[in-house]
Amino acid sequence: MGRRGATDQGRAKGRRPSLGTALGVVAVLIAMGGVAYASIPAPGGVIRACYVDATGALSVIDSQVRACPTGSTLLTWSQAGPAGQDGATGPTGATGNVGPTGPTGASGSVGATGATGATGQQGVQGDQGIQGVQGLQGNQGATGATGATGATGLTGATGNNGAAGATGATGATGAGGATGATGATGATGAGGPTGPVGPTGATGATGASGDVGATGSTGATGATGDIGPSGPTGATGSTGATGATGDAGAIGATGDTGATGPTGDIGATGATGPTGPLGPTGVTGSTGATGASGTNGATGVTGATGPIGPTGATGSTGGTGATGATGATGAAGLGTPSTTTTTTSGTRTTNSYGTLTGGGTNPAVTATTGTQAMVIETGFLQPSPNAECFMSFAVSGATTQAASDARAIIREHGSSSGTGGVQASTTTVITNLTAGSNTFTLQYKGDNTNSCTFSNRTISVIPLG
Repeated sequence: MGRRGATDQGRAKGRRPSLGTALGVVAVLIAMGGVAYASIPAPGGVIRACYVDATGALSVIDSQVRACPTGSTLLTWSQAGPAGQDGATGPTGATGNVGPTGPTGASGSVGATGATGATGQQGVQGDQGIQGVQGLQGNQGATGATGATGATGLTGATGNNGAAGATGATGATGAGGATGATGATGATGAGGPTGPVGPTGATGATGASGDVGATGSTGATGATGDIGPSGPTGATGSTGATGATGDAGAIGATGDTGATGPTGDIGATGATGPTGPLGPTGVTGSTGATGASGTNGATGVTGATGPIGPTGATGSTGGTGATGATGATGAAGLGTPSTTTTTTSGTRTTNSYGTLTGGGTNPAVTATTGTQAMVIETGFLQPSPNAECFMSFAVSGATTQAASDARAIIREHGSSSGTGGVQASTTTVITNLTAGSNTFTLQYKGDNTNSCTFSNRTISVIPLG
């Protein structure tokens, strides 16, 4: 038996580099419009995948067919993703012709009201499942013709409400009979106790993917590096010439002359001798002592200060100090996504990677990256009976890396003759690029015997720094 999904439709698998980004990649796929493995939901809309711890590979599985091998981790999420934004309202279609009124149906007999079962215990609420990937949007089915309204049947009397019974499994919906005429309303019986909430029905298949959402906002700019130290201060300019000396102030007024000191005492007169002969003239007496000097007069007022001389010439400016060292570069933000797509189909049989026969221009993206980038590839792989199809990508430019199965979407044909194609995606985070201009190109291979057809091909690249 070939390897296939829950409906024997083959399997699709993708690779991812780390468990830490598993759910983050699912969110990016939704933002980019990518869809992964919408063809294998388990009952209840749950999708299960095995994450290989050693290689980072991620592949969707049918848990009823096989379990995750040793060395891998089981991841689960719900098929139904968050509701997308409402699209623009389309133009109103032309009003169709009114169909003829159908004949009135016969009145149906009113069935007897069944007894109400006993109220069951409230079940324990289950944990909320992981949000799943947005599935493909199904085509809108044609509106069925409106059946004729039957005549209103008579309303039978309302029976008494019995105890609430356990909820039975939902039976298949029978063909709709004609509506009977409405009878008179019977008396309302007493309300029975509320029965337990029935189990939630399985989630319906998700419709086709909507248009790609608008590009996310640019990541925050890295922090600015520290400012380098200031350069040394330039040399001080030479001192300007000294201004001319101001005029001398006016001389202060002369102080008052001090008072004259007192005159010294006159010496005592000698006694008068007898009149003798006229003697010689006596010696002249000594001069009396000089009186003390009078006090000096107060100092005169200081003259006004002369005008300030002109300012000297400004000295030359000192040399500019050396520029400080540049601060460290902040961390790089998330780059702008680039996408290339084509709906044209082509084929390949050779079991080595290369281009298609036909298929128009092969999708490729050239982007300026750092050492890391996220690559998302999406395509529809249609194997011929017993074929095995691979779609991967190669890197050229600043970095050279060949396409490999580790990064590929893989579709293997099962044993059923009804096994068909699959629309799938895979996401790879590359961490060993050479920074610069790198080109990411889709590549394909078959099994060297049977042909594979590839269409609806897209490759998106997001630089990560």
